[in-house]
Amino acid sequence: MNQQKISELSGTALDYAFAKAMGYEITGDQNGPFTMYNRVDRVINYFGDAASICLSSFRGNLADKTLSEGLYYGATLYTENGVAKCDLQGITVEGKDYLEALLRALAIHLSRENS
Repeated sequence: MNQQKISELSGTALDYAFAKAMGYEITGDQNGPFTMYNRVDRVINYFGDAASICLSSFRGNLADKTLSEGLYYGATLYTENGVAKCDLQGITVEGKDYLEALLRALAIHLSRENS
């Protein structure tokens, strides 16, 4: 981005331009919202309108997506000796509940698939 264009920026767009120029890990859009990850403090900084923040977790908000992915990949969820287990294409893992076991199996499977 050239100097003239940066001189015209303000607010979130200026924050974004600075973060990008510094080489920070950013996700989002210059018009907001966007996030910047601080590796030192292990904190995600959020920039933009607070109304656009959606705090979520796979366990809380994305369980349906996780279960759909498990179904797509043919996961089998079961209990053995009171422990939740998941079998997924040769991967067998345990979890404190079915969702944790499925998340673990999917993470292992997809990391292998994408490497």
